[in-house]
Amino acid sequence: MNRFAKSISCVLFLSTLFAVGSKAQTINAASCSAADVQAALNSVTTSGTTVKVPAGNCTWASGVKLTTSLSVTVMGASTVATSDSHGNPASFNDNTVITDGFGGPLLNLGTAGNNTSQLVRVSGITIKATSQSTYELSLGSGGQVRIDHCHFIGLNPDARVWSYGVADHNLHDANGNMVANAFQVFTDSQNNGNVAWNSPTQFGTANFFFIENNTFNDGFGNDCNEGGRYVARYNTFHGTLQNGATLQSHATGAVQTPPWRGCRAWEIYNNWVTSTYSGGAFAFSQNFSGTGVQYNNTVTGQNHDLFILNDRDQKQTNYTQVAPPLGWGYCGTYQTGVGSPWDGNANLNGSNGSPCIDQPGRGQGDMLQGFFPSVCDLTAGLCALSNFLGSWPHQYLEPIYLWNDTWTCPGCSSSPSQISISSPENNIVMNRDVYADTGASCAQNATTCSSGVGVGTLAQRPSNCTAGPGGTYYTSPTGSYGVGWWATDQNTLYACSSTNNWTAIYTPYTYPHPLAQGTGTSSNVAPPSNLTAVVQ
Repeated sequence: MNRFAKSISCVLFLSTLFAVGSKAQTINAASCSAADVQAALNSVTTSGTTVKVPAGNCTWASGVKLTTSLSVTVMGASTVATSDSHGNPASFNDNTVITDGFGGPLLNLGTAGNNTSQLVRVSGITIKATSQSTYELSLGSGGQVRIDHCHFIGLNPDARVWSYGVADHNLHDANGNMVANAFQVFTDSQNNGNVAWNSPTQFGTANFFFIENNTFNDGFGNDCNEGGRYVARYNTFHGTLQNGATLQSHATGAVQTPPWRGCRAWEIYNNWVTSTYSGGAFAFSQNFSGTGVQYNNTVTGQNHDLFILNDRDQKQTNYTQVAPPLGWGYCGTYQTGVGSPWDGNANLNGSNGSPCIDQPGRGQGDMLQGFFPSVCDLTAGLCALSNFLGSWPHQYLEPIYLWNDTWTCPGCSSSPSQISISSPENNIVMNRDVYADTGASCAQNATTCSSGVGVGTLAQRPSNCTAGPGGTYYTSPTGSYGVGWWATDQNTLYACSSTNNWTAIYTPYTYPHPLAQGTGTSSNVAPPSNLTAVVQ
């Protein structure tokens, strides 16, 4: 599993395609060299400018940087050569090829300030690494980004993204690197992700980074941390390695200096996944934090369709937890004999520590601020009291829902199961934190839906349903979310929010993404203001 690099270069990556009252420029770089591309970027004076990078094969000894808040497209001459049966790239005409000769980032497309209407686009470029421990696009905060029709070869990761927007029609060749990540998503990284965890989840809106219609050959499709939100849809994943063809989100506690919060939310649907790894690859979707929906995927050759783990439950993970006020501490008393005050410690149904801060199945809560040893709960007024030992941040119960995935693993050898939960303290349990259609007591036209997720038309939905446990630690944005029903004719997920009361909680965002249709910025995007990535 990927461990985050020790330093991050923060940049801004955006601007609107068309400026009112001014004519967009087209600037032709003299060659694909770093010096000529930088000179072209330095010439941008109008929003909506396209900088064209000509065909060629150039090795860069340093990166280039965008220092304007105007909207810019950087466009090369590489094109998709062939597509697979799903319309995703299978091979490329690598016409504009940039090779990293120093360790990246190659394209640091920052701005002089946050511009929420800015869009920056990178298109038609092939990027190759001489090392597999580099990132080539550093895409920052403020507005939106589009990365499209690019070919990435041997990178880890291809891009770090601190913005909403879309990556579409790219080809990612990991070259056998098991820890290669295509995208590292930090879409809401203000104050280490605290703003995202203090905000509504906003499922079904444009306030996510969308990964759609790409092809991934081995490696991880993404990383998600620091309050990131991502949607992965209509992608093709091919794996030959144990961890190939995988989506993942990291947990709060994975990085404690600075105190990164975990991945905030995710939507994974309508993807095609295959693996030829002997005995089956490990898992398609690995999610260790926040809330999400997963459905309508076709998954073959993975021991697990959905794998959920709570890092702070257990010492055998890669991430050692430090007790408050120097860290979050372990959830529950099993590891050290002392529970962390950052957790609810309600210990419902035999759990030890739950609900744990930011654990899978949790959503919006109090606003936290600061760095260890001075992290505190601003909403609860504890910052003014210099209380840095921790306090449960009153997070909503927002369960993970899975339905309608087609999962097969012929020849799997590691006790395959569609859903696997690793929570030794029993802090993540089915039919409270996770609901699925596998083994659900939620049949079409039944009287009662008492467990899992049902699938059918709205008219086929049972009239009676079981809500979540409610109470101090188990309330949701509306009532207490329990069993789910996916209404196929409404394209909407309903949750039972109180006994026999269904509430619509999710409808997917428009497809294709408006940016991928070339229609400019999305109308309902409301980017957080003054986002900053933290330098380690």
